[in-house]
Amino acid sequence: MSSLFKKKKKDAGDASPEEVGEQPTDPAFFLGTLRSELDTPAEISSEFRNLEIAFAKVLTVYQRGLINKEETGEILTNLRISDSQGTQWTLGATTRRWYKRTLGSSWKVTPPPAAANDRVLEETAFEALHAAAQLVESLTPKEITSG
Repeated sequence: MSSLFKKKKKDAGDASPEEVGEQPTDPAFFLGTLRSELDTPAEISSEFRNLEIAFAKVLTVYQRGLINKEETGEILTNLRISDSQGTQWTLGATTRRWYKRTLGSSWKVTPPPAAANDRVLEETAFEALHAAAQLVESLTPKEITSG
């Protein structure tokens, strides 16, 4: 008998789980996989999506052995964006989850907003992406970055 079911009646013989009145005891049996409030929303603003793309490109360059661990860390550290309230956003290098921190606080896992109409956010996203692209280009062989 499956450990997902708990028997309600004794001496059920060869009856099926439905006939015996067995009920699933694993919540995932009923619910499937639920989204967490910490999951990245399906739709996020272009600034955050572009940062995810740049992040993936940097990791690809690292995985191909074109930059080392320290260079990768330097680039990823600079892949941060800030909004007009001074809140900073970045992706975790190993978790690939979004983190944010406000002035004077520590990084906390937080999904990015679905829409961000914030001029400062747009500007810092552009600056971070541009700086990361320049640094990757300066560290990788020319035939890789130009081809």
